[in-house]
Amino acid sequence: MRIVFKIAGRYLFSRSTTHLINIITGLSVAGLATGACVLILVMSVFNGLESTILDFFNKFNPDVKVEVAEGKTFDMGEDMWTQLEDIEGIEGIATSLEEIVLFEHDGRREIGRIKGVSENFHQLTQFDSTVIEGEYNLSLSGVTGVVAGVSIGSQLGLNVLDPLSRLRVYALTPESTRQKIGSSFNTMSVQPTGLFSIQQEYDREYIFAPLAAVQNLLDQKNRYSALEIKLTPGYRESRVISKIEEVMGTKFTVSNRYEQEEEFLRLMRIEKWLAFLMLSFASLLVAFNMVGALWLIVLDKRQDLSILKCMGMTHKGVQGIILTLGGYIAALGLGIGIILAGILYYLQTTYSLVGVPESFAVNAYPVEMRGFDILLTSIIIIGIGLLAAWPAALRAKKIPSYLISE
Repeated sequence: MRIVFKIAGRYLFSRSTTHLINIITGLSVAGLATGACVLILVMSVFNGLESTILDFFNKFNPDVKVEVAEGKTFDMGEDMWTQLEDIEGIEGIATSLEEIVLFEHDGRREIGRIKGVSENFHQLTQFDSTVIEGEYNLSLSGVTGVVAGVSIGSQLGLNVLDPLSRLRVYALTPESTRQKIGSSFNTMSVQPTGLFSIQQEYDREYIFAPLAAVQNLLDQKNRYSALEIKLTPGYRESRVISKIEEVMGTKFTVSNRYEQEEEFLRLMRIEKWLAFLMLSFASLLVAFNMVGALWLIVLDKRQDLSILKCMGMTHKGVQGIILTLGGYIAALGLGIGIILAGILYYLQTTYSLVGVPESFAVNAYPVEMRGFDILLTSIIIIGIGLLAAWPAALRAKKIPSYLISE
């Protein structure tokens, strides 16, 4: 077996009698290197985007969110509160209430969501770190403070630096929905104090306000849309969630961070693997170059292979030489591709080669290289090499042992 590897190595690096063979072999290596590099970098970009978006979501979403399975709001009894607070692994519990409302400012109107949050909400999440203009301040004297998404704030023309600026909020209540068309809304006047930026969907819909003010606006005293729970670091998430589900019962759903954005993340991962699959098929085209190169090598070395058979090497041994040669070509291309991907990855993370225009959150495309992606790419590239070598290996196997040169 050692002689097979040695001969395959000599065939890879030795100069062929026909210079064209070396050129085609070099093109095959370059093609596989390019394919490996692109596969790793594309996967790294998807990984970086996923991690960055998850980081944004984590500033908005709690570790665990409890919502009612049917309906929109619920109330909490003292016994249930006590049982939740006694669960080990829960660091804090915030409450929230949200509803679709109409916002009006300076003659502009927009439909959006108002989310009332308890005073400890920003302490259990990193939401206050997403404020890019103004400040997170919902506790103003004499007026209700709100923090708006940067997109809806822009559409409404909000000026968070103007202490006299007022935003009016109109909401339907359970009572007004049962009245005649044209009945008055519940309204309140609030002062915008800050603009936040998380993700486009949230930025164009949400405005945050104090929980008590939203409960009064909606006539939903002591009722909530969700419990937003922060877990103590070091505790097993699944175990704490299981205890929460026992306390809340089957009428409530309990979601971790991933489950709160499950549809979005699933779609993103589908896009990632579709891109990987298409690029893998593109890399497979390089196999045609390899088939030609290896076939020419077999023709060029047919007398050497015949001599090896005369010396006692089996048909499988000769076949193994060509398969090993295909593996060497693929491994060489893979190695060069990984090195190129690593260099580009370093340049992107260090010098931000490819920027993201008009972005509030990041100034360059995020990338994150993972070992699993490199392993998967290696399997694909080596597999392509062995697949391309198979026809030439079968041809080498049929070379007669009595072949002599003229």
